[in-house]
Amino acid sequence: MYIYLLYILICMLLAMAANIFSSIKPSSTKAANNFICFVALVVIVFIAGIRDYSVGADTKTYLSALNYYSSFPQGQILDLPLVWPYDFEPGYFLFTKLCAFFQLSDTAFLFVVAVAIYVPVFLLIKDYSSDMFLSVVVYFGIGLFAYSLGIFRQMIALSICLVGLRFLLNGNNLLFTIFVLIAAAFHTSALMFGLLWFYNKFPLKLVAKWSIPISFICLLFGREIALLIVRFFPMYSTYIGSADDIRGGTYVMYALLILLMLLSIRLISCFENRGNRISEIIKLSIWALCLALCVQAVSYSMGLMGRSLGYYTVFLIILVPELIKQLFGKHGSILALYAFVPIFLVLGLSSLVSFPYATII
Repeated sequence: MYIYLLYILICMLLAMAANIFSSIKPSSTKAANNFICFVALVVIVFIAGIRDYSVGADTKTYLSALNYYSSFPQGQILDLPLVWPYDFEPGYFLFTKLCAFFQLSDTAFLFVVAVAIYVPVFLLIKDYSSDMFLSVVVYFGIGLFAYSLGIFRQMIALSICLVGLRFLLNGNNLLFTIFVLIAAAFHTSALMFGLLWFYNKFPLKLVAKWSIPISFICLLFGREIALLIVRFFPMYSTYIGSADDIRGGTYVMYALLILLMLLSIRLISCFENRGNRISEIIKLSIWALCLALCVQAVSYSMGLMGRSLGYYTVFLIILVPELIKQLFGKHGSILALYAFVPIFLVLGLSSLVSFPYATII
């Protein structure tokens, strides 16, 4: 657990150093922030890469698959079929066989996976976040870091989607769709990312205002909605009625999402009153928050639905710093340090309790 706190402390010191450097030489602010973001990326990749093989929900399963295919002669590996219990999508299966073909060790494999997962996330932070440190804390707080230590297929799929995000923001829907389909070849749930295409198709303030009552409806009829969704993804039908068909859970995240939505509605009103235009990434982030509210509500009736939540909550790493910056002005940094950072830290560390950190050394 201490290694996670140490990483947060390192990011905080890096952010302080960037602020000091920027105050001394304002013209170098962007370069300083880019360098700090790069250092934070290298450290998190290192932490994930040298961890013990027991850290992470499905780490052992993925390493077992790697070792199984590595045991065959190199010339046969790429032609080998998928065998039980490695029930992988074709994209991740090919990824595993390529790593086996190049005879990667378990640790080298974890480093490759870490790079694939974290680089697109930190590029998103670098390009769009107004507070790198807070973005990292939010990433921990919403559980994505805990997921990244063991849910490889889905987290790589999310990162592929993030690579294709810039095409959506630039209006290139074809390339965006291609990236979503590539991501779905790693985990089928990536198709849910395609719903972000609608982010600029409806009045944002209207959608934001209605998202909370709609989420209440999703909460009441979550089971029926979940069963309807599963009909379109029959590969998940085996979960229904199984031990993995989990219901219930804490409502802390749901309450937090509602709070952030109320702040987002206020943010939209502030931009309207000032006559300012909301950036495309913030529009998309608020739309993603609307979807996250509904998915979170449905997931209480079928835990399986929560697997798609990360495709939407990842944009909180951009939205939360912007909310604090725009709504609280000069007092925002104090509010972030004494309110938002502790909240997200507690949430993040609680999601990591099941995976006590250890290194391979």
